Amino acid sequence: DVSSLKPYKSEPVVYTIRLTSKFEMTNIKMQKLDIPDAIVEVNQEPNVYEKIVDGINLQVLEFRYFITPLKPGSLKIPSTIIQGSIPMNGKMAEDR
Repeated sequence: DVSSLKPYKSEPVVYTIRLTSKFEMTNIKMQKLDIPDAIVEVNQEPNVYEKIVDGINLQVLEFRYFITPLKPGSLKIPSTIIQGSIPMNGKMAEDR
């Protein structure tokens, strides 16, 4: 989610990434978000909460950033990689 699709130069927008899973996630690491011609700041530590969708309990990890464009024009936010583990039968299984 992006708080504004047409921000002004130097107007920060809030960019939110949500990862949902039916399984409990641990050891979460996210690739650094790097956007040319913008300042990217982490808003807070990832927010973790549970939500029920169609009767299914889901764990949600929410990452928030402030992105401030440094020049006018369009700004492309690249895809990112999130890695973590899901505990399975007392062991940790890598989930990518």
